[in-house]
Amino acid sequence: MRKMIAVVCVVVLVSGVGLCQAVKDGPTMSVFGGYQFMSFDAQGSRINITSGWDADFAWRPVKTISAVADVSGSYKSLGSFDGVTPDLHVHNFLAGPRFSPSRGNVIPFAEFLVGVAHTTVSASGESGIGSYGFGMAAGGGLDVGRTRHFAVRLVKFDYVLDKVDFGSSVLGIQQWQNLNHFRLSAGVVYNF
Repeated sequence: MRKMIAVVCVVVLVSGVGLCQAVKDGPTMSVFGGYQFMSFDAQGSRINITSGWDADFAWRPVKTISAVADVSGSYKSLGSFDGVTPDLHVHNFLAGPRFSPSRGNVIPFAEFLVGVAHTTVSASGESGIGSYGFGMAAGGGLDVGRTRHFAVRLVKFDYVLDKVDFGSSVLGIQQWQNLNHFRLSAGVVYNF
């Protein structure tokens, strides 16, 4: 029994030292918010979506690895077809690890996120056809000018894969099609 209590005490002390080390090395949590540009391929034609946003929350339990929850949205009016103006909305709800090998004023990072994608096509503000499916993002970025609480995410570049199923072809997007996106984001990071 004494050995077990001693082992538990050692584990608690070592864990506490590790957590203090993480806090000593900089902020352990951050929130990002910013602008997003997305470009994706739909049946061979490239669609650029210039109206979008990206937000994430990151928790860093150890020095070089963070757990990230990322939410983003992009919106585009696709022009007029027979007097109807279809609107495209793409949302991603993703989570996964982020690796940042260095600390200081310039912080590069790489990430791999998976989750759910939601794509909706609607006509002239009417309710539309939506599809939930698998979503994935892989990429990285660069945070610069870190102060105690603020940094600028100069760039975040991700390859994003969304699997959609509208049940039939909608505006050239086929049933169970992979939408291959490229996403660029920039904005402000708040560290705490």
